Amino acid sequence: MNKKFVIATHGNFAAGLYHSLTIIMGEQPDFSLLCAYTTDENIEIQIKELMNSFADEDVIILTDIFGGSVNNYFMKYIEQRNIHLVTGVNLPLLLEIVCNKHLPTDEMIENAIEAASHSFQYCRHLDYNIANEDF
Repeated sequence: MNKKFVIATHGNFAAGLYHSLTIIMGEQPDFSLLCAYTTDENIEIQIKELMNSFADEDVIILTDIFGGSVNNYFMKYIEQRNIHLVTGVNLPLLLEIVCNKHLPTDEMIENAIEAASHSFQYCRHLDYNIANEDF
């Protein structure tokens, strides 16, 4: 099954994430963006129009914050078989998803979340010489 991806965030965060993603991985034609609250257009209408644009694809929606209005509006669609909603989007998560688009959807999402969770580091406690060797 084909996969489509949506990055949906408050403000222009989605556009910034996508721009960073394309610098590293190139253009991603299967991605759509929703930068909520950047225009006067009603967010629910924007989301409904976006969701109506998809056919039989798996749709992976990546939002910025659990419990936030953007995520909450998309929650109305998660009962549909082909809708997958993930919150806490960040660049490591997007990179993992793009690199593993070929995997089955559930496996791709679970692996990406696991891998991205290891990207959080408090660098003050890292040995600079060891960390510097990785670069």
